Amino acid sequence: MSFIIFTDLDGTLLSYNNYSFHEALDALAYIKEYSIPCIVTTSKTFKETVDILKKLDFKEPFIVENGGGIFFPSIYHNKTINVGEYYYNYKCICLGIKRSIILDFAKYLRNIGFNIKLYSEFSVKELSNYTGLTEEETIKSMDRQFSEPFIFLGEDEAKLPLLKEKAQLNEIKILKGGRFYHFVGINQDKGNAIKIMQKHLEELMGDKYISIGIGDSQNDVDMFKVVDIPILVKKFDGSFENININKILRSNLIGPAGFNEMILKILTYNGGYNG
Repeated sequence: MSFIIFTDLDGTLLSYNNYSFHEALDALAYIKEYSIPCIVTTSKTFKETVDILKKLDFKEPFIVENGGGIFFPSIYHNKTINVGEYYYNYKCICLGIKRSIILDFAKYLRNIGFNIKLYSEFSVKELSNYTGLTEEETIKSMDRQFSEPFIFLGEDEAKLPLLKEKAQLNEIKILKGGRFYHFVGINQDKGNAIKIMQKHLEELMGDKYISIGIGDSQNDVDMFKVVDIPILVKKFDGSFENININKILRSNLIGPAGFNEMILKILTYNGGYNG
């Protein structure tokens, strides 16, 4: 039995402030040395995630838009992936609803008095200033398929419980990330995607995995619920998200330093990784 890691990006493997993974290099080196699958599980888009995987030198499958899409390299460990539909050089299992449905719902919300601003309504420059992404990265972040981030304007955040009720009636739910809330399909979450991903990888590799899930925000709760070892990383301001999951571990350090700390602690426990 081997380990498999499912990791959030922003505020976890990547710094909240500058998107660097420098403080996680020791853990990343260990993961690569022992060929431990490390599955990026993020709210980011396909194009954003592919760019980040290149920087990380990862050739693993990944999960985007809070479980909306599961992507496998078409060839993985010299084995052909026989699930999903072709998407560029990947095979995709789509779990999310179409973004156009979400945008129609958002228009309805505005018509009944909710004061929100959608991700797609920002200019590239506005989003770049707000997120700290380059303009090129921002354009890729706007190319969404299964979700739509948004913010509340003014004091409308107090209406969140009512907004959640309206969303559920329309088979949509709301997840909270680091900077934005996210509209997604009601059956779309990181937990469902992880269960499907792990099942396919275990069948493909002929192995059973002990799963680690590591993240820092509310949109990681569904991930924490399905993994064997859930890890909550301290946020950029030194606080923890208010998440209470049975047996959840908490880092002492922030962001990628917390990722480094906790992943090495788990993988090297009792003298090293046994595979």
